[in-house]
Amino acid sequence: MAASKAALLTAAWLALLPAGAAAGEVTWEKDLTVSMGFSHSRNRIHVEGHFYDKARTTLEARLRAEADRNAPSSKWANTLHLDYASSWSKDETYEWDKPRWRENRDELTLDSVFNFKTGFFVDPYGAVNLQTSVHNTRSDTEFRAFQPVQVRESVGLVFTLLDTRAQELSVRGGFYNQHYINSRLFHHDHHHGVEGVLEYDGKLNTSVEYTMKAGVYTGLVETDDSWNQLTESHKCALEWDNTLTVSLMKHLKLIFSFNMDNKDVSSTEIDYEWDQRTSLALSWKVL
Repeated sequence: MAASKAALLTAAWLALLPAGAAAGEVTWEKDLTVSMGFSHSRNRIHVEGHFYDKARTTLEARLRAEADRNAPSSKWANTLHLDYASSWSKDETYEWDKPRWRENRDELTLDSVFNFKTGFFVDPYGAVNLQTSVHNTRSDTEFRAFQPVQVRESVGLVFTLLDTRAQELSVRGGFYNQHYINSRLFHHDHHHGVEGVLEYDGKLNTSVEYTMKAGVYTGLVETDDSWNQLTESHKCALEWDNTLTVSLMKHLKLIFSFNMDNKDVSSTEIDYEWDQRTSLALSWKVL
């Protein structure tokens, strides 16, 4: 069960590629990179009625796969991330815990966006985002409880602001439905709402590339508050990813990234769960 979930998701995602290539005249553009480096993370989680802040530097390994299909009538972009990080540390939520090599992050993320090309400034789109951990969550008091199996489906309209060979800039807005599978935390409720996503992908010069994705997800229904099991409120989540890539050689690159995941940026009573991470790594292009 530990790795089977990741294997099934990866196999299902890769199975879409030959099927799409055989059915249409446009081939897939594929990219696969592996990277290794250091990451400094700061997290705020809620455990048994208390909030805990954690900050640490970790060793990090990543795998990133992309498959894009740009046809005359449609565009389909798929991204798969596998992210693993560990550090020699102790868990501050346990008074008698001893330092050891501890898994700090174990994430699998699949992001798929499909939009029809109407020939106008606005196109309809459909998207699916899945976030989970490769291994099972063993305890709510561990970091992995912050990453249940989260599935978010959305539909709406995408506005293409810039589309050249070197740069792409778009903003999309629509409605989403988000639910969780096998979550042990009471405040991970199924909910729906309105989303707004800004994406940029472009080359700053011949050797430097910058990608950014900022998503705001505002719930239309009230969900449980993590600081009080008896209260509910509207949440506004923020997911923000930034990556700066510098080419050193043909297949070797230096990657600097900043990521933020905040479960509620609108909270005024108390800070909600959040996670932010800064990484520096070397990557090798496999495909």
